Amino acid sequence: MTVTDIYEAMNGKADRFFEWAQANPKFGLLFAAVLLAFWLTGLLLE
Repeated sequence: MTVTDIYEAMNGKADRFFEWAQANPKFGLLFAAVLLAFWLTGLLLE
């Protein structure tokens, strides 16, 4: 397995995730909110 194969696999998974997030906007926004909360928690605890 080469670096290119790994990149293509990850890119494909990201594409499928973003397509799913567009089809299900409530869950996509929930995921974005969780990421934002995680980031803000990291800033506060730093």
